[in-house]
This record gives sequence, C-alpha cells and structure tokens, in this order.
Amino acid sequence: MRSYSAKAIYEQGLSTVPDFTQWLVEEGIESMSLNPDSVIETWQKLAKM
Repeated sequence: MRSYSAKAIYEQGLSTVPDFTQWLVEEGIESMSLNPDSVIETWQKLAKM
C-alpha cells in the first residue's frame, strides 16, 4: 500500500487567518493557491521566512 501526503492547499484561510501561511510552510506545504486579496501580503510573509 502506498502512502501519500498532501503538498498543496487551496483555502480562503490565507486571507482571513493571521499566521496561517507560516504554519502551512512549517507543516511542509509547498504550494498555495492565493486569492487576489492575499497575494501581496502572502508573498511578503514568505519572503521574511
């Protein structure tokens, strides 16, 4: 039996929950689909990590 792990998430949470981006990266998420209202703020958070 193969074991799979999710590496992407698509969620409104990046726009509405502070520190969600950092937590996702710490948990190993490698891909995020961003809503237009969260792109710049999320990029800035990722650049500081």
